[in-house]
Amino acid sequence: MAYETILYEVRDAVAHITLNRPKKLNAMNAQCIGEMRAALAEVRGDDGVRVVVISGAGERAFTAGADITELADKTPAEMEGYNREWLGLFDDIEGLPKPVIASIHGYAT
Repeated sequence: MAYETILYEVRDAVAHITLNRPKKLNAMNAQCIGEMRAALAEVRGDDGVRVVVISGAGERAFTAGADITELADKTPAEMEGYNREWLGLFDDIEGLPKPVIASIHGYAT
């Protein structure tokens, strides 16, 4: 799968997932959350991957957290769906039967 907001690469049985929005301090928008979930599904299905390392592109931040610029115009129902996707991402990480390492530098919220 081609990703736009993350980088995904497998080397030596290690899946490297990099949040790739450095100009936004790697703030995670809905697209990024979806791409993270898709990459984690790839990891789950790849028996050659033994561990996952998640990092952030650039030098200033691992991630600034949610990209709040896309939240201002959401209705309550849209926010509920957005929150479900966030929780789904956390569930995906927690439920992955492989170790997940966060390589944190700079800001991390």
